Amino acid sequence: MPSTILMIKMLNNDWINIVFISILILLSLNKFLFEKRFYLLMRGIFNKKYFSLYIKETPLVYNAFNVVFIFINILTFGLFFFFVSKEYFPDQFPKYDFRIFMNVIVVLVLYFILKNIFLFFINMLLLSRKVSREFSFYKLSFKNFSAVIVLFFLVIHQYSVLNTNTSLILLVSVFIIISAIGYMYSSYQIIERKQNSLFHIFLYLCTLEIVPTIIYIKFVLILVDNGFYSY
Repeated sequence: MPSTILMIKMLNNDWINIVFISILILLSLNKFLFEKRFYLLMRGIFNKKYFSLYIKETPLVYNAFNVVFIFINILTFGLFFFFVSKEYFPDQFPKYDFRIFMNVIVVLVLYFILKNIFLFFINMLLLSRKVSREFSFYKLSFKNFSAVIVLFFLVIHQYSVLNTNTSLILLVSVFIIISAIGYMYSSYQIIERKQNSLFHIFLYLCTLEIVPTIIYIKFVLILVDNGFYSY
């Protein structure tokens, strides 16, 4: 019976299987092209070894390694928001529709673009250019690391025989915990060097992390609720 359930899941959601395969291909590409950096990211994210080696790299944020991970992040967290939304908002997400998933991806890409535009202006008011780049590097590094962890639990949620609600709670819990750790660690690194006050860091997080995320989730729900995916 468990194997039958698993087979039905795989056959009924071909596009989800393709998305998972695409993510694994991108991860394999990054591992092949940047093997040392990839392993350091996975093994040394909490002991500062990774950061100490790559903090002076140019470009610091938008290098080839991180650009590949940006696509991995978009697909991984797109699936995450899709699965969570489908479970908790069944009226707006009635089935595993690829068009709905593409709505989530499109809004996620727009969110990423607009966030970086706001980032440019906010940085001029709150943080120095150097501190801003380093803070973005810390956050993106943790996001890259967390994408791999979240991917593992996405696979469990989609293909295991665990109760759907149980696997989803586990997935959401992991996402919240690892996101919180990433933001706290990134903030601590900047505060520890006494380059910006705690108030500035808190205001920065609210402006460019918490509020945009809430807006993103609300915007996706509005699009889906109005049948945008049906066109």
